[in-house]
Amino acid sequence: ASDFNNLDFTLVYDITTASERHLVLTADYVTNLGYDTDIVGSNLGQANYAKEVDGYKFETQWGIPKPAKRGDWNVAFAYRHLERDAVLDAFTDSDFLLGGTDNKGYVVSGEYALLNQTTVKFSFLSAASINPVTDPKTNKLTDFDSDTIQLDLNLKF
Repeated sequence: ASDFNNLDFTLVYDITTASERHLVLTADYVTNLGYDTDIVGSNLGQANYAKEVDGYKFETQWGIPKPAKRGDWNVAFAYRHLERDAVLDAFTDSDFLLGGTDNKGYVVSGEYALLNQTTVKFSFLSAASINPVTDPKTNKLTDFDSDTIQLDLNLKF
């Protein structure tokens, strides 16, 4: 129902310590400049359709940004908030609240290099809908949330 002309700002600040560890702070903001309330309302047959076109993410990472040598590691924490019409939902993270937009929550992760070019990564994703959704069983509005645990083994050769 909406046109998507996104404006996206990303700011990354990387602080390297004497021990070769990095503190990486990232902030990302996106807004949909193509959204037109009147056109969307007309396409959906609803007047006063709420405008929700912004998204942001803040992330902090400590350690080696891309572990590659045995013993390298990092830990990270991220918080994100992505409104319904901020971006095209087909291109969002499919693991965060089962994909799509209209979600908020956090991700905690840690990665460790078991061997050279072999890493294991653990992630915990906790997400919730920004707006209530209709429960198909009860036909009532309810909050939707999802917690996901991931364990990834990555080999590079």
